[in-house]
Amino acid sequence: MKKLLIAGCFALAAWCQAESLIPEGDSWRESGVKEGIWETYYDNGAIENKGVYSDNKMNGLFESFYKNGKQQSKGVFDNGRKQGLFEFFYENGNVQSKVTYSSDSREGLYEEYFQNGKLKKKGAYKDDREEGIWESYYDNGQLESKGSFQNGRMEGAYEAYYSTGKLKEKCTYKNGKREGAYESYYSTGKVRSKGSYAPNKSLGFFGL
Repeated sequence: MKKLLIAGCFALAAWCQAESLIPEGDSWRESGVKEGIWETYYDNGAIENKGVYSDNKMNGLFESFYKNGKQQSKGVFDNGRKQGLFEFFYENGNVQSKVTYSSDSREGLYEEYFQNGKLKKKGAYKDDREEGIWESYYDNGQLESKGSFQNGRMEGAYEAYYSTGKLKEKCTYKNGKREGAYESYYSTGKVRSKGSYAPNKSLGFFGL
């Protein structure tokens, strides 16, 4: 669950540093400070990125596009910092992920989707760290895993499931590490292993 996919999340910020940026109109001061509308293009002439600079800082809506013209991502910058909802899209137009920022830090609801539009992962951020319940799903809609975070670390009960809905494993986390009873199961429902975890080590496993 820690491998949170936020594909392309920094693309809107990274492209502004590319040397291939093409200014439109009076968007480059003599001092070399970026000002006004800036755009980049693919080799076929299609627009790749566009946004507005104010005093060399990103301000307002920034957008990126696929080579076929469909939107890849969009989000708003305030004085160079991400602010508000950022959205990322698959090439087929479906939403890939949504995340909210407050002064460049992730804050609030996060959602991620499969290309078919079904929910893949959901949770929340607080001060740029995972907080509260996080859930991941299979592309058939079945729950894959569920756990709780506190200050960016897993805390409390964790459960994982097979795509059929049967329990795969369950355990408890403390400060980001497994602690206490642990059980895992085969897809048939039979016990695969049982044991217990102490901080930084495991004890008493059997049935492996």
